[in-house]
Amino acid sequence: MHIWLINPFDELPGEGPEQRYACLARHLSAKGHDVLWVSSDWHHRKKTRRAMEALPESGHVPKGEPEEKNGVRTHGPSRATGTIRLVPTPMYHANISLRRLRSHAVWAKRLERELTADVSAGRLGKPDLILAASPPLEGARAALQLARRFEAVSVIDFMDDWPDTWLQALPNGKVCQALGKFLLAPWLRLARRNMQLADRVCAQSHAFAQRARSLGHRGEVHVCYLGETPLPPAPPLSRNHPFHILYLGAMGKIYDLETVLRSAQMARDAGRDWQWTFAGTDPGHFWQKRAKSLALEHVTAFPGYVSGPALAQVLRSADLGLIPMDPRSGVAVPYKAGNYLAAGLPVLSSLPGELADLLAGHQAGEGYLHGNPNDLFEKLQRHADDPRHGLRAKQAAKTLFEDKFNRDIIYPQWADWIASPAQG
Repeated sequence: MHIWLINPFDELPGEGPEQRYACLARHLSAKGHDVLWVSSDWHHRKKTRRAMEALPESGHVPKGEPEEKNGVRTHGPSRATGTIRLVPTPMYHANISLRRLRSHAVWAKRLERELTADVSAGRLGKPDLILAASPPLEGARAALQLARRFEAVSVIDFMDDWPDTWLQALPNGKVCQALGKFLLAPWLRLARRNMQLADRVCAQSHAFAQRARSLGHRGEVHVCYLGETPLPPAPPLSRNHPFHILYLGAMGKIYDLETVLRSAQMARDAGRDWQWTFAGTDPGHFWQKRAKSLALEHVTAFPGYVSGPALAQVLRSADLGLIPMDPRSGVAVPYKAGNYLAAGLPVLSSLPGELADLLAGHQAGEGYLHGNPNDLFEKLQRHADDPRHGLRAKQAAKTLFEDKFNRDIIYPQWADWIASPAQG
């Protein structure tokens, strides 16, 4: 099958840890499908311009010299991940901004126009199936229009609940929230229309699958968690090291790192020699400065964004992973859950709902009250002070990973589901 994947956000092969679309492209290609991944030349995480030729050559990176057609950067076919195509995209530097919304709209219009032109000119074969991530909503709409034009199967992958998640940027007052819902009404209509028109829908959590149905999708919804690739085996660490807590990921507004640092302060005051690592991009070194202001610089580490061997090392050195996310974010099961579980780390999370149920059901961690450093400290004490409890939780984390998050299992299944409609 000729399959188009449309997603501007995920890391391309060679840019960092393999994410959802690089993994999917790899499995679809391994099954013999001809895959085109349409991305953006604006790097969402780094907020810099991408250059395809700068990507390192490796087993997961498309081979060949890049070409430019109609202003679109492409790389030649690869047995690993298919073809990657970069569509020129206006820059934006804030995740919550009007400029970002404009950037997504321009990107979607350009990719629809250029792909249509290339098919018409015979430079590109017609797709049998188009799968688009949502968000961005405009990209999903462009995918639906392209699928209708080329009589292809349309699939939307529900990755985040736009536009409802945008409301978190507004004050909690009734007036501001009501005004926000009024202003976001056009995007909500677009989200509903996309879900109603898609031939099939998949989602990265059961919560988002249910949301897709509430927005009007009447067919089945396949759930494939973001997941993670298993870590290669490594010798066990000595148990002489201090209890080590890890936070992995971005450090933006929806991540409640203040509560984590307050718990670290409580642990220090209680004479605990716990170590805390915050691995990710810390804009302006804000949280590193905050840790220093609380006199925590000797028990905290900020190694920055880590990937590859450095990521594996920091995961293996930890005893427990944290997910201190604001429940208002609307996130159900974030990437970092799979990262932690792949390393056999129990998880403490402030997200209620699906993730909390998974952790509790498998005894692979538990929830704590968002914004409550006392509750977090008490939950951490149990894991630090009871070795048997910690060992059971680590074993349970490994079981949960194999059951729900192992990409070597769930992504081939997802790839089969994606390809099945057009194969009849």
